[in-house]
Amino acid sequence: AFAEVIIHLFESWQTNDFKHDRKHNQLIDSKAIEPFNHQGEHFQVRGPLSTPASPQGKPVAMQAGASKQGVALAVKYADAVYSVSWNIKQAKQFRQRLDDEIKRTGQTDRNLKVFPGLVTYDAETHEAALEKKAALDNQLPIETALNQLSFFVQQDCHNWDLDDKVPDLPPVSEFTGPVGRYETVLEIIRDTDPTVRELLGYLNAGGGHLTLIGTPEEIVDEMEHWFKEGVADGFNLMPPTLPDSLDDFVNLIVPELQKRGLYRKNYTGHTFKENLGI
Repeated sequence: AFAEVIIHLFESWQTNDFKHDRKHNQLIDSKAIEPFNHQGEHFQVRGPLSTPASPQGKPVAMQAGASKQGVALAVKYADAVYSVSWNIKQAKQFRQRLDDEIKRTGQTDRNLKVFPGLVTYDAETHEAALEKKAALDNQLPIETALNQLSFFVQQDCHNWDLDDKVPDLPPVSEFTGPVGRYETVLEIIRDTDPTVRELLGYLNAGGGHLTLIGTPEEIVDEMEHWFKEGVADGFNLMPPTLPDSLDDFVNLIVPELQKRGLYRKNYTGHTFKENLGI
C-alpha cells in the first residue's frame, strides 16, 4: 500500500500543469489535476501532492530484500533491485527468481535492473591486495564478529579456533534458522576454504556480497563476466574502508572499466533515471 500511495502522489500532476501566469492570474491548471484520496487500513492520504512531478516523473525506486514478498514487491513497483550474491551461482538464481515472478505476473515487457553488492580489495599486485584484506581482518572486533556468525549459523562459535578451518556445518536441509544468510555462509566456505578469521572478515566487510581481491584486471574480469551473464546491470559499491577503498576503486578499477567500454566517460542523461537506462 505504501509504494502504491507514493507513486500516485508523485504522478498526481505534471510540471506543465504549473502555469505561473501572472497576466491571467493563473498559478496552475486545476482541471488537469485529479484529486487523489487514499483511505486504507494503514494510510489515509489526501492528494494530490503539493508540488508537480520532477522531470523524471517519479524518483527511481530501488528495492532490497530477497524474500518471496520482497521479490513480489520489486516486480510490482521497483525500477531496480539491490541484491546479495556471493558468487555467480547465487546471482543467477536470484535473477531467475525475478524473471519467474515477472513471467507469473504477465509483465513481459518489464525491465528490472539488478545491482549486486560489490566489495573490492584492489592493488597493483594480487599479493598487495591480499595484504590489504589481511590488515583489515586483523582489526576486526572479534567478539562482535563471532556473535554475528553465531546468529547466522545458529550455534555458538566462540570456542572455534580463529586460525583453524571452519568446522563442518550441517546442510541447508537440516538448518532451522534464517536460510538466506546461512546459504551464503556455506557458499563462502565452499569457494574459499577459509579459516574462521577469514570467514569473519568476509562477512563483516561485505555481509556476504560479492568480494573481489586482486589487480584491476582480475577484478574487472569478474565484473565483466557478471555483466555478460546478465546477472548484473551495475554494482552497488560497498568499500570495506573509507576513504581508501573508494579511492582505490576510482583510481584503479574505473580506468580499467573505461578501457573495456564498460563504464561511461561522460554522462549523457540529465536525470538519475536516464543515466541508469530506465
